[in-house]
Amino acid sequence: MGHLNHVTRRGAVYVWRRRLPREVTGKTGDFVQVSLKTKKLSTAKAVAVLVNLNFATFISRVKSNRITRAEGFVHFHILAINTSDPKLDANKLHAGKMAAAKLREELDTPTAVSSVPKPILEKRPNKPKQPRPSKNRETQKKNKIKREAQLAAWELQCREVVSRNAVLTEEWEAENGEHLQVARKARGPIPEKQAYTTALKQLQDRYHEKVGKPCGLLRDGPRKQRLSTQQYKAQKATAQKLKTSIKDVERRLARAEDDAGYALDAKERYLQKEAELDAGVAAMDVLVTQIASGHADVTDNGITMTDMPPFFERLFGVKPSNTKIANLFRKIIRVIGRAHGREQTPTL
Repeated sequence: MGHLNHVTRRGAVYVWRRRLPREVTGKTGDFVQVSLKTKKLSTAKAVAVLVNLNFATFISRVKSNRITRAEGFVHFHILAINTSDPKLDANKLHAGKMAAAKLREELDTPTAVSSVPKPILEKRPNKPKQPRPSKNRETQKKNKIKREAQLAAWELQCREVVSRNAVLTEEWEAENGEHLQVARKARGPIPEKQAYTTALKQLQDRYHEKVGKPCGLLRDGPRKQRLSTQQYKAQKATAQKLKTSIKDVERRLARAEDDAGYALDAKERYLQKEAELDAGVAAMDVLVTQIASGHADVTDNGITMTDMPPFFERLFGVKPSNTKIANLFRKIIRVIGRAHGREQTPTL
């Protein structure tokens, strides 16, 4: 199977097998093997592409130390085989066939034109049985002559049956051909075929937008557009210029996105600081009011008050906030506490 890399057949099932690089295992001779769980060559080809792709991802992640080798094997086997659909059909990987199948399920009535029922053909007569063997020479001669006559009559009957069946088949083919021609003309274009063609065109368009255009390639060749050599060269030159322009635009767009992200982060930080400052001012207002009414007390260890605001809980909690605003309010509260303590201390 030289045309299908890394795939062999073990019994009736296709198996994918590939050697692991030395950079991953630290030694040579290690292999990884995955059963493709299919007996069809077409399905094995489709699944082998997915397995090769996931193998490359697995190797790159192991080399970059993002995952361990054991984790890589687990991820590789999960990605390589579609566990929800182990009997993966190659048609499920075909955009056009999938679109046609989806449309076929949505249609209430099938669009396929049914043929005229075939005629019931006449069966050939059974071959005459052999006469019973005999040791008598005369009987053997008679049986032989009788047998030849029976076979001749049987062959004649078979030829007549075949001839009559051929006439019936020919008449049916002519009638069925006319029927299909009229029915297909009345039906018009096939919806499944249109969906098939549209899906493949969209696939080619997406491929050109994502891959072809950034690489400076054209969507269609010169023959389809009926271009001369000079015109086609001019279009190719334009495509190359567009390739450079796309890269420049992508570079500028990435820079603009970075700038926008930085500005957004700065705005969020400003809003957070503003909200924290407002919460601190409101909490200080409550504290001053309760100190004046005698319902709050401020010491070096903290604040004692009723219905303590969440802002003070963040200041003097188990994990106190260490922002600049929090440190500033903490200093102000300590100053208030010292001043309040001096007012309560009697002078001699």
